Amino acid sequence: MKIKNLLLLFLFLMPTVVSAQQSDAIQGSSKATVAVDYFNTGYGVDRRDYQWIDIFRANAIKGVNESGRVNTVDVANITEFRNEADAGAMRDLRNRYAVLVKNNVDYLVECDVNALTVRDVSRSRKDPPRWAAGFTYTVRIVTPKDGKVIATITKLAKDHEITGDVPEKAIQNAAELVESTMNRYIKDNFRTEGQLLQILSSNDKGEAKLVAVNVGPANGAYKGSKFQVYETVVIAGRKVTNKIGEIKIKEVKDDNFSIGEVKKGGKDILDRMNKGQVLMILSNQSGFWD
Repeated sequence: MKIKNLLLLFLFLMPTVVSAQQSDAIQGSSKATVAVDYFNTGYGVDRRDYQWIDIFRANAIKGVNESGRVNTVDVANITEFRNEADAGAMRDLRNRYAVLVKNNVDYLVECDVNALTVRDVSRSRKDPPRWAAGFTYTVRIVTPKDGKVIATITKLAKDHEITGDVPEKAIQNAAELVESTMNRYIKDNFRTEGQLLQILSSNDKGEAKLVAVNVGPANGAYKGSKFQVYETVVIAGRKVTNKIGEIKIKEVKDDNFSIGEVKKGGKDILDRMNKGQVLMILSNQSGFWD
């Protein structure tokens, strides 16, 4: 135990060596590969609005990618799917999923855009014109290896309309809204797991202040990422997981090695680590301002 602590302290003090030495050390959960499928359109979408569906999809892909939690793939960049939108190729689900598995895709994002609504919301003829637009859609996350749907989200146009001074601007704003929606959706469904490795500093109150953790960009963790800290104890022969604190990534040292600042539970974290307990960390779900 003492040798391991000395090694980790050495890596912390010599960040330029971390990359070379960290490969054999314990690492957090790795990023999953998520492909975004072509989007299906329902009867509520006019053919003239298909260009908006393309913009809508592009923003959805951007939201998935910028979550930082997964490796993002556009199915249009997979050889077997490139001409699918025009030629209708690969419609058999078994074949589709088999191709995705062959391309090392862990999860597939499917989306049905059922309607695009635009309406005049001007209060009177004297007021400046105002239009509201919204998309009604359902997103599914599927595991290609077995075709199972593991998560679903449905949005109704009436519940998240965005306005603009002309119809086109309102639709553009509504199409851009999906970026933040998908960003939060991915963060909530693809949470990063890791381990608290070492206490780097504490205060005179017996509270941990800085800790080393085995997560970084390779695991979907960045400066500012928040993690819950958990302990596992055995009660009546059963393993029980308890949240004991929270940390925030202060500095990234390597792809899977970072320094975290303890925000909550510093006393418990220090106490458990001093007793040799293993403490796990789990990324927070997206908050209101994320």
